[in-house]
Amino acid sequence: MKKITFLFSLVLFGFTARAQFDDLSHIDTFIYNKVYKNIAAYNIKYARFDLNGTADNSPFKETDRFFFENFLPDWGARIGMVIEKLPLIYPDTAYKLYRVTLNHMSFQNKDKVSLTRGGINPGTLFLVGVNPVTGAVKYISGQFFISAIAADFKVNLNDPASLILFLSFKTYSLGLEQIKFSKRVGGELYYSAVLAQKTVSVIVNSKTPEVFKLAAP
Repeated sequence: MKKITFLFSLVLFGFTARAQFDDLSHIDTFIYNKVYKNIAAYNIKYARFDLNGTADNSPFKETDRFFFENFLPDWGARIGMVIEKLPLIYPDTAYKLYRVTLNHMSFQNKDKVSLTRGGINPGTLFLVGVNPVTGAVKYISGQFFISAIAADFKVNLNDPASLILFLSFKTYSLGLEQIKFSKRVGGELYYSAVLAQKTVSVIVNSKTPEVFKLAAP
């Protein structure tokens, strides 16, 4: 009987938690749940030292801390995430934009005790769009799985200037400024931008504009 009661409690809690996590009237909790899952999944899937400082190719030793534990908080703990609604207007106006900021891998449990996991860099800034009616989420910029958004901006690859607004959203988490078209080389479009007071090149593949890379000018 105790086992049945316990299982019923778990199921009831699961429905209650899911209802809250999926309830758009609790928008901060809704965004937290969606974004955190994406960040954790992405950084575990692509765990490598040059991306997020999580792991190398060496087998684990008994004394090693498994890097993925740092992305999966203990029961009752939440990662320190600041969610702010932005005045920016997305082309599809059904979506409202939110900036999400992480303070590294800092978790806080229900007793307000903080624990910071060291040695991991999942990124600090993210941009998402949320449709408050349907609950659809666009993951626009940040170190997580990204949504395809080029169609929302009516990108025309024959008109490189049409990509500038699109790129300003795609690179939001990097803080790029003054994006300008420079040149076309083969199948790539080159843009100049300012990052931390230095000029960089943003290179876009004309066949897959969702993918870009940064390089020295």
